[in-house]
Amino acid sequence: MSQSSPSLVFPAIHRFPPFYTRQPTDATRARQLELWSDLLLAYGQQTRQTRMRLDALLASELCVNQAIERRLSRDLLVEIVDACVGKGDAEWTDTSKTELFIYWRRPDAWAQLIHDWIIATGQQGSVLTLHELSNSSAVEEQAEFYRLDERMLRKALRVLADKAKAQIFSSGTGEDGVKFF
Repeated sequence: MSQSSPSLVFPAIHRFPPFYTRQPTDATRARQLELWSDLLLAYGQQTRQTRMRLDALLASELCVNQAIERRLSRDLLVEIVDACVGKGDAEWTDTSKTELFIYWRRPDAWAQLIHDWIIATGQQGSVLTLHELSNSSAVEEQAEFYRLDERMLRKALRVLADKAKAQIFSSGTGEDGVKFF
């Protein structure tokens, strides 16, 4: 799930040692949370992650800056994610707060991309498996949702189903499919 890219470029604030310590004053902490939230969203987008495990995130180059020997604490990262959740930019996948969806692109936006691709490729009325929809060579060459996390894909497809633009089929074999209208 963790994908690191050697080309990640972090803003100057990422090299500022106090950035890694929970700030005591409300105004400063609010700004700190805002900056970290923006950074978390950008990191998710740059690494193309829509679902992250907290432990993996804590060990990532986002939360660990070896150059200044600073590391984000688990408590502060949870507070950052909670701030993102409050703005609708993230969602905890579990009550123990060990994994999250990061919405650098929200499910409705993924749904629109998928629907636009279905129309552009003339696949209205067709049935595709979820695997075909996110992992086929046709998608790899044309679509931004190539290799989209399956749980995020399902969220996007539920948006389309709710709008009567798709119908999701469950099979007993685990190879679920979707028909597009």
